[in-house]
Amino acid sequence: MTNRYMLKRLLLLAAVIGWMMVIFSFSAKPADESTQMSHETGRIVARIINRDFNDWSVESQSSYVERIDFAVRKSAHAAEYALLGLLLFLTAAEWAGYLKKWGWLGKHRGLMAWLAGTGYAASDELHQYFVPGRSCQFTDVLLDSVGVLAGIILCAVLIKLASARLYYMIGFVVLMAVEIYIAVCVHDQFIRPYIGDVLVVAVLYCFIRMIIPDGIKHLPFYLFLFAAAVEVGQYFDLASMMGLGNSRIARIILGSTFDWKDIACYGAGCLILYVWERRKCVCSHFPEGGE
Repeated sequence: MTNRYMLKRLLLLAAVIGWMMVIFSFSAKPADESTQMSHETGRIVARIINRDFNDWSVESQSSYVERIDFAVRKSAHAAEYALLGLLLFLTAAEWAGYLKKWGWLGKHRGLMAWLAGTGYAASDELHQYFVPGRSCQFTDVLLDSVGVLAGIILCAVLIKLASARLYYMIGFVVLMAVEIYIAVCVHDQFIRPYIGDVLVVAVLYCFIRMIIPDGIKHLPFYLFLFAAAVEVGQYFDLASMMGLGNSRIARIILGSTFDWKDIACYGAGCLILYVWERRKCVCSHFPEGGE
């Protein structure tokens, strides 16, 4: 059981470091690339807010995106640090036994998580000072600090209200954030087409387990059948057959290009989930309180 707890701690620590690396990569983008990514995000937001956005003229679309760019940027700042705060608090909670030797600070894991997140925000702003076209702003550190605090509060509330589903909820949020990052920022020939497909079944798995934490035996197998069926549907152009060929959302969900390699990636992702389920099943046979 001790090994299970240690694995959980290490996975959370890896998630924190991984998300810090994602934030660092955002900040490492020169001003032109950062602005382009912000505008792409703004267009997505604009389409959600305004159903007829695609019917607007190019000039009107660009003007609207420019107007909401500041709000999009600052909201993105706060959101990415809210997720960091959530992960930091959860990690500190799991490492609480080890942190006790730090005295008063170790007992106040919320404060420790906030200080760590705010410290990283300050270092990240300093990092931006050396990126072409970017700047270092104290107001952004304050905004990021508030985002970290919001994530900590959210995590504390979730622990109180939904502890049984918390880890799946965290997994869903983190993996979804990674998938969005891959979709928006990664344009290579490996991570985007292959790793993204491996992770998408993990996103679905966490979403289902967030609602139904126990039960549904062989869930990874069912997920593979579902993902493979969607891929086969792309071969037959299911979206057009259902009369949704002109729907952007339907094209995103159902896809439009069949590829056997996608099915292989889904299989790899489901195999990893199967191993996880088996390990969880084995660990559940050990009595609690093994630490």
